[in-house]
Amino acid sequence: MWMYYTAATTPHGGLAPEKEQSIARAAWRIDGLASLQAKDKLGSIETHDFVPEGDKLTVNADVKNGSLSVEALDATGQVIPGYDKESSVIFKQDSVKLPIRWKDADALPAGKPIRLRFHLENGDLYSYLID
Repeated sequence: MWMYYTAATTPHGGLAPEKEQSIARAAWRIDGLASLQAKDKLGSIETHDFVPEGDKLTVNADVKNGSLSVEALDATGQVIPGYDKESSVIFKQDSVKLPIRWKDADALPAGKPIRLRFHLENGDLYSYLID
């Protein structure tokens, strides 16, 4: 996303010739206006219960200096076997569409309520998508 703006060397209402103006552009990554950010301490966030309408999970994340992992939990908050955080670690990547896979599973559990728990260190999590 791009946003164009003007900048001036004087407050609003300043007179020429002391006023200098320019046009500039700010750029954000897709879905990049806000992120959940973790520095050198591990942070985590958990979604509410939902039934996935797809089975592939991707994230928009910048962990080029850190890591991200994801757990799939059942409706009671217990880790679903095979969907633990150790099986899904992403290191040192930056992309608007990073696929999340677990060691023994490429797809999310289907047909039942789940939660997702994201673990982040030294990075930004902008969004996630299930399709």
